[in-house]
Amino acid sequence: MVLDGKSEIKALESLISEEMLKDSSLASIADELLPFLGMGKMLRARLTLAIGSATDLSDKNCLKGAATVEMVHLASLLHDDVIDHGLTRRGKAAFWHEKGTTGAILMGDYVLCRAFSLMSDIGNTKLMATLVDMLQQVCNAELEQELLAEDLPRDWAQCLNVARRKTGSLFAYAAYAGAGSDLSLATALLESGFDLGTAYQLADDLLDANGDSATSDKTLGQDARQNKLTAADFIDSEIEPVKEINRLTRQAESRLQEWPDVQKKWAEYVAAFFQPVVEGFIE
Repeated sequence: MVLDGKSEIKALESLISEEMLKDSSLASIADELLPFLGMGKMLRARLTLAIGSATDLSDKNCLKGAATVEMVHLASLLHDDVIDHGLTRRGKAAFWHEKGTTGAILMGDYVLCRAFSLMSDIGNTKLMATLVDMLQQVCNAELEQELLAEDLPRDWAQCLNVARRKTGSLFAYAAYAGAGSDLSLATALLESGFDLGTAYQLADDLLDANGDSATSDKTLGQDARQNKLTAADFIDSEIEPVKEINRLTRQAESRLQEWPDVQKKWAEYVAAFFQPVVEGFIE
């Protein structure tokens, strides 16, 4: 499978659109709903495709794995915008703002169910178990921020811990989903994915605090309004979040030295897709 091939990305988008409204009465209003469920940067899905192109994973299952992680991510965004009262997402009005909070929550639940249905088609129980584990970590991190924020330390270790679980988890699953049958590689990819996803969340923290709302494709400033602990709290400290972002990005790649073909595809993905986005967040 070609990483940046237009046909593969088009096939991915078609599969996601088809699966989200498959066997549903919502198909009758697909033209109305799909603009609010559009694809974003697809960083997680592209990671699965990149790794899958260097392993023994079949093209069919690679595409399904990539679609699954993108759908899970979309479901989380539908819920997040309700929680954060975000008004825009991916350059358009947030789903809840147009269709109501109940509609957004239910749509998020439905897309998540469709993602699990698609994953079950692959027939890999370890992959399914890993997805469940990663989602539990995402929810646990979010619940901590919502219910335990006043009881937890506001230090860098806690900031990294939340970022790793909140965002690193889905990047970890995306990497793991491309591993194929090599269990040692799958374990290494899981940790590399955690590193990369943590770096992404730290960069997103800085964007939320310092980005330009006029040019952003989502609502900014939500973290400060909710008094969340983020990387932005350490900008003027000795931590230097940007250096930490770069360190985690390098560490993710270095974990894959035993698998040079996979490491090469990882590096190509980071250079072509991940790094440009992160640099745009922190510039």
